[in-house]
Amino acid sequence: MMKDRSATRLSRYMSYILRHHARSLGLDMDPDGSVDVEDLLVLLQKRFGRVGLRDVEHVVATSDKQRFELIDGRIRATYGHSLEVTVEHPTVVPPEVLFHGTTTRALDGILRDGLKPMGRRMVHLSGTVDDAIAVGRRRQSDPVVLVVHAGRAHRDGVVFSRSGRVFLAENVPPGYIGLLEQKTHDGQTIERYSEVTE
Repeated sequence: MMKDRSATRLSRYMSYILRHHARSLGLDMDPDGSVDVEDLLVLLQKRFGRVGLRDVEHVVATSDKQRFELIDGRIRATYGHSLEVTVEHPTVVPPEVLFHGTTTRALDGILRDGLKPMGRRMVHLSGTVDDAIAVGRRRQSDPVVLVVHAGRAHRDGVVFSRSGRVFLAENVPPGYIGLLEQKTHDGQTIERYSEVTE
């Protein structure tokens, strides 16, 4: 079995293919976003050398956000597509607050226009501050964490769905978005949500 670092690299490349480039790389993708796992393995082996089905199964089984689904020899990404696919996610009543990690550069636009998919098909929201920070660090070492008042948004008609640990929405208007403020007092981190109103 491959080491954690290798598994992470493999997972990222699988996401790159299955979310964004399957068709351009010659894979026959079904409308639901699935491809033959053996065809995917051919591409993975060109990139990484010795990669087998057990390695792919390991990535699928250990993905912290359940990024992939492998059923009857076909594999797909469960969310995050820029490709036109039909992936059904169950609608859910979200927690009262969710979180979104972003960059300082994107902040003004988000506070003005709300959260939009920006090249993906859905907005991705995290259930915890730590998850949001991890997502935000992909683009900025010290990300901004936004608070999404998801319970209120849901009651006002915004539809939320879920894929594993990731919550999804088509968009989140700015009136439901606030900033997470973290302060340390006596060795404890205190979190405060400041609302942004339209």
